Amino acid sequence: MKSNIYILLLFFSINIVAQNNPLDKINAEFDAFKRKIDTEQQQYIDEKNREFAEYLRNTWEAFPVSEDTENLNFIDIDAFPVSERIPVTYSTVRESGSVQYRPVSTSLFGDKLIFKIDGKTNLNMKYIAERNIGETWEKLSATDYVTILQTAQEWQNTTGINDWGMVMLFQELSRELFPSKHNEQLMFTVFLLNQIGIDAKLGRIGKPLDNNSHLVILLSFQVPVSFFIGVEIDKRTYYVMEDASSFNISSLHAFSGKIFSYKGNHALAKQGVNLWVKAIPSMKGSVKQKQIPFTSHNPPLKLDLKWNKSLVDFYDTYPQTHLAVYLRAGISNDLKQAFETTFAPLKLNDTQFAGLLLNWFHKDFSYKRDDDLYGHDRCFFAEQSISHHYTDCEDRAVLFAQIMHLITGLDVALIVYDDHVAAGVCFKEKVGGTSVVSKNKVYTICDPTYIGAKVGEPMSAGEVKNVITL
Repeated sequence: MKSNIYILLLFFSINIVAQNNPLDKINAEFDAFKRKIDTEQQQYIDEKNREFAEYLRNTWEAFPVSEDTENLNFIDIDAFPVSERIPVTYSTVRESGSVQYRPVSTSLFGDKLIFKIDGKTNLNMKYIAERNIGETWEKLSATDYVTILQTAQEWQNTTGINDWGMVMLFQELSRELFPSKHNEQLMFTVFLLNQIGIDAKLGRIGKPLDNNSHLVILLSFQVPVSFFIGVEIDKRTYYVMEDASSFNISSLHAFSGKIFSYKGNHALAKQGVNLWVKAIPSMKGSVKQKQIPFTSHNPPLKLDLKWNKSLVDFYDTYPQTHLAVYLRAGISNDLKQAFETTFAPLKLNDTQFAGLLLNWFHKDFSYKRDDDLYGHDRCFFAEQSISHHYTDCEDRAVLFAQIMHLITGLDVALIVYDDHVAAGVCFKEKVGGTSVVSKNKVYTICDPTYIGAKVGEPMSAGEVKNVITL
């Protein structure tokens, strides 16, 4: 009997100590503080959305459009500082029981995402006058869009995909939610992009109450892009997110060649889209395999190359941007392994390996100009150059430089001429031929497009417009 009483007393003593544990009190206070901060953060965002909705009701201005004809690869890309987008912190502070959700499935780049969509997310924009735009923004602000952002953020964290992937995701989700409703799709896409901090605007082509009028997405970037129609608003260039081949200035002549938009930004939308590929995205797509012959080596080498189809699909959506983005993106692990397995055992010095690699590109890669294939220049990431049948000079220069750096560890660069791109290698040993100096380093020309060219042999003696280093 005494032992039972002792056990009971011991149990209650432990329980009291546990309840009075100072750490538990600190944790409880921290949780309460965090809930308060999250609530205040959401209240701040709600307030900014209401203010922006009111701002959108004001009369929009007409901005002239222009086609960017400058060769962006002549630009010093390092003069464009890139700031990382800080994810906006959201907390679902609305009573979840008061929201009726419906699941919406979206497939993108090999991934299937299930979004919980607030039942009130139902848009029907008869007109796109300023008043209607403001009312629609306010309506979206009153929905539980936070669950959408949280699912999107989880996907980005899992895949490591960049800002452009988020643009693609929100566009795809908008198409799922509002099929055959062009204006509603664009409205919802810009709304979501603004909520995660990306500087996107709505533009209108035509008069507010004209049935032929429609919205466009105006997107800013942190690195230059080309082949889009540009609109300068408050000293910043925004690009119409429609391909210039199907949407050009002449199509705007009926509307005085101008797009209507607004100068002010949403309080959260502070940064343009970051197109840099810091890490190769992790995709679930099927792995494709291709054997490219290597006839320039005796005996011929067996080169089995693998790549992820979903990764290539993602790259295929990319806007044309500065060559540095493609060069510095690196190579996926599947391709790295194939190159290292084949090339690392070769008993060649750096110059000999560069010559072998040049012969491979000259003899075993199929060439075709981008203008003949796409109607304009288009650079490939490494995986695209392997998966697509044809390559041209900039595709080959990028891939050659990346392989050379991977196998030898040497500094490499792209050598940009008026209408041609070659690679440059900073050899440790003295190498003859033509070279260029950039940032106190000597880069010997290696041209994977000029058939039969040796190390140090350029295609022409044209003026070098830029040297883009890795």
